[in-house]
Amino acid sequence: MIKAELINIGIAEFNAETIGLQAYNVTVQVNYFVNALMSSAVSAMFLLAGMFSAEQDKKNFKKIIKHVVTYEFVTTAVCSVMLWLFADKIAELYLSNVSRAVIEGTAASLRAYTVGLIFQMIVLVFANYIQCFNHNIIPVIVYFISNVLLVLYGEAYGATIATFRNTNASAGIFAGVSAGSIIAVLILPVFVFIINRMSGGRDHLWMFPKNFGVPASDEISADIRTQDEVMDFSERAWRFCEEKGEPKRIAYLTSLAVEEMAKNVIEHGFTKDKKKHMLSARIVHKEDELIIRMRDNCESFDPRKKYEQIYADDDAGDNYGIRMIMAEDGEVSYTTMFNLNNLLIRIGKTTDG
Repeated sequence: MIKAELINIGIAEFNAETIGLQAYNVTVQVNYFVNALMSSAVSAMFLLAGMFSAEQDKKNFKKIIKHVVTYEFVTTAVCSVMLWLFADKIAELYLSNVSRAVIEGTAASLRAYTVGLIFQMIVLVFANYIQCFNHNIIPVIVYFISNVLLVLYGEAYGATIATFRNTNASAGIFAGVSAGSIIAVLILPVFVFIINRMSGGRDHLWMFPKNFGVPASDEISADIRTQDEVMDFSERAWRFCEEKGEPKRIAYLTSLAVEEMAKNVIEHGFTKDKKKHMLSARIVHKEDELIIRMRDNCESFDPRKKYEQIYADDDAGDNYGIRMIMAEDGEVSYTTMFNLNNLLIRIGKTTDG
């Protein structure tokens, strides 16, 4: 929105109204569509990325980021090519009762705008990416530089060059804006350097914070499909806790949590319909706590609400596992996103009584 207003101001400032206003109207309409396409995908995917980041799941975090970048690059590249090839037709579609010169000038402005689309996408992905690690100030700085400072500079430079060459000033303005997007991408390594200096992360390309993720020896995981596999992973959980020097009560509680929650998913979730269901379990040992993550694509089931329902039940033998887990001091969180249920249980050493 700010960029669009600045472009409008630039058109008036550099006396490009004849073609510029028409080009502005067409380009803004196209920009709404392209930005919606890019932003919706980025927002949806980075919700998942934020979830993986909170779970310290480096493997899946990297996987989803790669999918985001690939999808955005392909989509934006296709849009850019289509806009470039059909710029005249798009101008004719939006404009009526104007001269051929105005349509051609509008098409030239639209083509100049498409040059910077890929670079706009890179800035958008970068700004959203670093927000996954709670870097909230840097995205604001990036947007200000790319959408305000470089837009103003690009407009002035592009319009000046166009005037000097006695060509379409409107196309020069949009070309200058695209040049600003290219410059914004070229300065992103500076922000990568700053973030790495701030976080002290080892993986400089990914800008991971120092404590993101855990070594392979500090986690176990499994894809579970049957009750026998539930029991196998429950036993693995017990041995894993013992290997990490956890008290017996923590080992018992972790094993019980896995067994109780996984059994409920398979028993009640896998049999609801003929859909192919999945259940993945992961246990992470990190510093003073154990993190248990269960993920499935069955119907929503929030164990916290279930606990509230059974809390007043006189029969203490029913739902014993859920009762015990929810009664402890550990942190239990549940989210559902994109048809995936995500249960996160954090069991601290303070739980040991």
